[in-house]
Amino acid sequence: RPAAAMAVEEQGIETVWPDGPKLKTALAERDNRMRFVQEVKEGKLLLHAHTQASLLDHLKAQGYAATPAGLSPLLDMPASLFTSDGIAQVEAERERANEELCRSRGAAAESARRAVRAQVEAVEGRRQRLEAAV
Repeated sequence: RPAAAMAVEEQGIETVWPDGPKLKTALAERDNRMRFVQEVKEGKLLLHAHTQASLLDHLKAQGYAATPAGLSPLLDMPASLFTSDGIAQVEAERERANEELCRSRGAAAESARRAVRAQVEAVEGRRQRLEAAV
């Protein structure tokens, strides 16, 4: 791997993709919402069988994504999201979040490729100048 590529990696993904963590969190939150709504709809998750605390524990045990807001917002979702219209809305929100993440990741990758290419070209130019001087 070229030294320039390693230099970009050492700088960290945040350097070339500052929106990445925020977009990943947004997608995880939408994934949680979609999964929660689907599991309730399909009867896999019976809300009436839990206290709020036991439901949150159950969701954690079932591998729901930990987000900065925690899992409590799932318990505050309006009942309208459990209708067929609401489920479609939750699915659309999740799809938009995924598309935004993919678009942003692609733009960041292209930016990183351009940065590496520029660094490689600069090193190659220095090498050629040194060879010419010798």
